[in-house]
Amino acid sequence: MTTAIVQRSVDFHGDRLVVIQQDGIEYTPAKPVCDRFGIDWEGQRQRIARDEVLDSATCMIKAQIPGDDQRRDHVCLPLDYLNGWLFGVDVGRIRPELRERMILYKRECYRVLAQAFRGGEGTAPLARVEALEYRVAHRVHPAVYAARQRATQAYKLRPPASLRHHRSRNPRGHPQPGR
Repeated sequence: MTTAIVQRSVDFHGDRLVVIQQDGIEYTPAKPVCDRFGIDWEGQRQRIARDEVLDSATCMIKAQIPGDDQRRDHVCLPLDYLNGWLFGVDVGRIRPELRERMILYKRECYRVLAQAFRGGEGTAPLARVEALEYRVAHRVHPAVYAARQRATQAYKLRPPASLRHHRSRNPRGHPQPGR
């Protein structure tokens, strides 16, 4: 089964970033970002693989990105994880002419992260972040995730009749006294 892939370009601190939407989640190929900052791709690929969160969120997407003449497999990170990945890049590994830009970017990351923990304006509610992490980790389409959430809420409000009946019996299957 193939899934529809939508590709677009977004502004990322003055740079154009390729974004590939698959199954309702926006991803970005990691290697072109490394190439842009002059970071060793192989070292970053290994770093992503060692990181439990980043590794669980990566996926391979076959796509032709601008500047390439054919479709290739790309290691992709969810767009929401890009900041966390770049946040951990050692500035000393960046091309000298781009280091100041990365330092400014990292300072912004610290500020936004602190604001999020304080519940500041413009931050995602924790439930929305957890929902995205679950969808990415389990490769769940947003519509399927929403249906599961509705079913879970309905179950919490009123369990199915089969379980309600089961609760009125003791472990041997006999009715509870007084019921």
